[in-house]
Amino acid sequence: MIRCLTRERRLLMKCCASLSATSIKMISIEATPQLTLVDEKVKVILHGLEPGSKVTLRSQLDEMKMKFEAHAHYKADDKGAISLTENSSLGGSYTGIEPMGMFWSMQPSPGQRPGLRYSKKDVTTPMDITLSVYKGHINMDVLDSVQPLAKTLVQKTYMGPNVERQKVHQGRIRGMLYKPKGPGPFPGIIDMFGTAGGILEFRSALLASRGFVSYSLPFFAFEDLPDTLDNIQLEYFEEAIDWLLSQNFVLPGGVGTVGVSTGGELALLLATYFPDKVKAAVSINGSTAHMTPGLCYKGVDFPMQEFVL
Repeated sequence: MIRCLTRERRLLMKCCASLSATSIKMISIEATPQLTLVDEKVKVILHGLEPGSKVTLRSQLDEMKMKFEAHAHYKADDKGAISLTENSSLGGSYTGIEPMGMFWSMQPSPGQRPGLRYSKKDVTTPMDITLSVYKGHINMDVLDSVQPLAKTLVQKTYMGPNVERQKVHQGRIRGMLYKPKGPGPFPGIIDMFGTAGGILEFRSALLASRGFVSYSLPFFAFEDLPDTLDNIQLEYFEEAIDWLLSQNFVLPGGVGTVGVSTGGELALLLATYFPDKVKAAVSINGSTAHMTPGLCYKGVDFPMQEFVL
């Protein structure tokens, strides 16, 4: 009798274990590739969900006390899967089919200061973005109080593995140079930003990852450069162009310029005054007229277009 009960118990336990193995699914988030350049797409697929179930997908970035996130509401298909390239978001930070919605729609997390903008300071390290999935359709302000069903990590970087970074401290010019590994020659670019001053390197790092030599050129509020924009000489930029063209890994014949805001104005100005050296110019949100006070060349101030309000 005892032997019979024991055998029945074993059969019951084996049956339950088999039932559990077939009924319990492992929920997971598949992100491929998990390490990419910032301008490359990531394919995101959720597996193991109950068919037709509602879930919330969330992305989070926490870096240097800056926190950003996005969330979207999805419904699993009849196989218990969600593909961001095929399934529509029903609400949240964006709606519709958006394969990269989890990344481009990120905004400051609740509690962050208003107007906070993300700017990558250390381009030698990737951005660590956590993707999490939650049961049901949940709003951003309560997500922290709910346990996720699954998580995964995606890393986005500006600086590829085949890029070299070197500091520039030559004559009067300062900054950081990014170049692809190898002798080249590669096309050269002067990269500038605006009135915030200092140096921002993320665009140069990405350009070098795409085959350019990019010189991130600060022009005030950096090391021993002037503290303000009040006395900026065009000779400084001319010296930077000449130095870049003198490098044997840079294609001869001319360089390009790219800039944002005041940097965009300077990009156009350099192409205008040094057409034999600057062969292409890209201005991003820059003025098409000279609007920066205190800029001069060979001791002569540039005439400035005044604001008319």
